Amino acid sequence: MKPPLSETEIDCLQKLLYTAANLGVPVVAVGATARWLAFNLPNNIPLFRTTKDWDFAVRVSNWTSFWELRKALLEQSNDFTAGTHGHQIQHRPSGMRIDLVPFGGLENDGRIRWPDSAFEMTVFGFSDAMETAIELNIGPGVNLHVASVPALVVLKLFAFADRKNRTSRDLSDVWHIIQNYSIEGRESELYDPPLSSVIDQEFDWDHAGTVLLGFDIARASQEKTVERLIPVLQDLTDPFCQGISALVSPTRSAEDEGIERLRIADSFRWLLKGLRSSRLRPNY
Repeated sequence: MKPPLSETEIDCLQKLLYTAANLGVPVVAVGATARWLAFNLPNNIPLFRTTKDWDFAVRVSNWTSFWELRKALLEQSNDFTAGTHGHQIQHRPSGMRIDLVPFGGLENDGRIRWPDSAFEMTVFGFSDAMETAIELNIGPGVNLHVASVPALVVLKLFAFADRKNRTSRDLSDVWHIIQNYSIEGRESELYDPPLSSVIDQEFDWDHAGTVLLGFDIARASQEKTVERLIPVLQDLTDPFCQGISALVSPTRSAEDEGIERLRIADSFRWLLKGLRSSRLRPNY
């Protein structure tokens, strides 16, 4: 299914991809728009949060290569203008805002520091997202690499851990995917190794999709990514942690809130079990 994009939106993406390709810069769509393309649209799942922003991870060897890409886009002055921050570019005809996030040779232990502001952010998992990206045709002759759903969950979990004191939207996106992850046609996988090792007396079929999502995340991730992700998920198994507090409706009664907290924490526990199942190592 092709996304319902306007001609100006397709033109924006085509020019971005063409410019990046000419400079030898690989690009993959990430963020909320990528979730719409890879998850909501093909599964006919309504959006719960919309945005005009398009986030792209761009793999470069150094900051010079990144600024060259930005400069090449801004030289197309009839189409692109500079945004408020160095990584933002506005497309005039469509009104789309493009956020370019570099990773690769300029990162240090999965983090980058913007030279114009000294602001730091995590890019851990971006390499996995690019390597496991899916290719979607979004218009005539325009193919866009989009992060897979498991990779998007990883990026959102790392983003949550990085900025949970500033926003809860990253974990809300993860929770949206957990609640809607399909098991259609995959039920038998839960009875075969390695997933059969986590199906015990506590297992409830309500968590089948969550277990499969955890397993899919492990298959789409490097070992170092999984190791970095485990403590993030372990924290979310606490029903009274900061992240779960942001997911619980404030209008619930105290009793209902307690039940909801336990339900959400249990979901993250099964996500963690699915993640660990593909490794099956004692230290996990």
